[in-house]
Amino acid sequence: IDRDELNELIYLGENGDVADAFPLLADEPELFAHLTYDPDAAKALLDEIGLETDSNGMRLNPDGDPIVLSLDVFSGQSYMDGSQLVASYWEEIGLQTSLEEISYDLWWPRIDSFEYPMTAYVKDSIGGLARYVYLRSYAPVSSSSYWGPAWGTWYQSGGTEGTEPPADSPARKAQELFDEAKVTVDSTRQLEILAEIERLDLENVWEILTVGTGSNIKVVKNNFRNVPDVNYCVLYDSDAWAEQYFIAQ
Repeated sequence: IDRDELNELIYLGENGDVADAFPLLADEPELFAHLTYDPDAAKALLDEIGLETDSNGMRLNPDGDPIVLSLDVFSGQSYMDGSQLVASYWEEIGLQTSLEEISYDLWWPRIDSFEYPMTAYVKDSIGGLARYVYLRSYAPVSSSSYWGPAWGTWYQSGGTEGTEPPADSPARKAQELFDEAKVTVDSTRQLEILAEIERLDLENVWEILTVGTGSNIKVVKNNFRNVPDVNYCVLYDSDAWAEQYFIAQ
């Protein structure tokens, strides 16, 4: 994936690098070393695992059929445009991709069914300790942990639904770290635990990360006051204290 080009074409060059979304791991650049655009190296990896090509250069399954990656894309222009560009990079190395745009009313039934191969969605990148609010993107702790929904459902339900991760797996380790964080009162230790969870996320490549965080631009009229300059999108407008807004006469 040419992440620089993706950023320029889809996000107007406004987003940062993936590493920018992981400030706690700023001193561990090796965790991000795989996020490079190197089609030749990618082809070599596919050759190494034995995926042959047809006359058009497309990769084949062991049974001789073309490989087609199925990707469910959350409805929205930036999601679909970005996914189409990513699909074009994959096609360059012989991997076809079938994209299906899923509307909001069908998205959650699809997610809750666990019956999807891959999804294209935003990674929640709230900073600092607030990241624990939306930890689903970093550890399988929710049914909407898209890369491990059955594991996330098991954790969220207290073990009554979903599938328990293997006891010695990194996924289970991430859940246990979250348990520890929830009973820890020392904020420094909570950040250390968060860094451990993020490290597991990157080491195990639970997602294919594309670009880092960017700004959502909001237009506010000059006489519309008490709107904060910065706001985390945890509770949308409700955590911006909308009841404090006023219009200056």
